[in-house]
Amino acid sequence: MKAVCVRCGAWKPRAMAACGDCAYRPEGSERPLSYLLSSHHLGEAEMSRAAVRIRAGEEVAPPDHLLEIARVDLTATEGLLDEEDSDKGLTREEKFLLILSDLLLTPLIGLVAWWGWRAERPLASKQALQLTVPVALLLGAGWAAVVLF
Repeated sequence: MKAVCVRCGAWKPRAMAACGDCAYRPEGSERPLSYLLSSHHLGEAEMSRAAVRIRAGEEVAPPDHLLEIARVDLTATEGLLDEEDSDKGLTREEKFLLILSDLLLTPLIGLVAWWGWRAERPLASKQALQLTVPVALLLGAGWAAVVLF
């Protein structure tokens, strides 16, 4: 799913996610509008036009009946959308397994996790990189010591 930020017109991965450009997360009365500016409701071309209008400073004001439809849809899926958008980062077990696999197999596993999660789970992505870089540096230093001596 994709969406357009109601504040700055940037693309973001989900309707209720925080915008990567302006960090705005839709709340209150802007949640139905954000839902309407997503792939749940619009096609790719329509979202592109809406993004251009928002970036140009135009206010997006859909008809009341569309906002009501969005409110009903959001009420039906509220728990799913909030759960989907919350990035709680890596659990203790995930951190342990990531470090263990970085040490025993290759730090490339952590780099793949960082790259793969960067859009869907930005906090987990950052944590994966923070855990993998020191392991990669230590392993690199160890290999350099073995090769040089």
